[in-house]
Amino acid sequence: MRILNVLLVLVVLTTSCKKKKKSNTTTSPPITSTSNRPSDSNREAAILRLVNDYRDSLGISTLRTTTLSQAQALDHTNYMVDKRLMSHDNFFKRSDYLKYKGATSVSENVGKGYLTAQGVVKGWLKSTKHKAAIESNATHTSIASIQDANGIWYDTQLFINF
Repeated sequence: MRILNVLLVLVVLTTSCKKKKKSNTTTSPPITSTSNRPSDSNREAAILRLVNDYRDSLGISTLRTTTLSQAQALDHTNYMVDKRLMSHDNFFKRSDYLKYKGATSVSENVGKGYLTAQGVVKGWLKSTKHKAAIESNATHTSIASIQDANGIWYDTQLFINF
């Protein structure tokens, strides 16, 4: 009887703790910002160069930019500026949308308050999860950097594997 109880507990634990996969059937774009501030292409290019230099130093292929996810990066960065906070809010909507468009994996790094491109990339490399995104098997990226009215920078970098 005791063995039967132990087996029953194991069955319940192994079936109830499994992660459920998110659906990849989203056909509409993710929730977007109501603002449309322009991003800083010079800062974005510097972030891309620094991330690719780091990846290259590890023997990881460099990332190519894609217009497919640029709107999602820009909308999310505008959203963070609107809210005045750094967040990954609605990430699964962005991810599901990009997966519907053919991505096999999507990850995201965000930053707030870093004065330079070097600062934001160094900050990401100090974080285990953000560093993992940089070192991932992603093939493409989109970056958006926006400075708010108070001079505070907000950055979003999407990492996409097709």
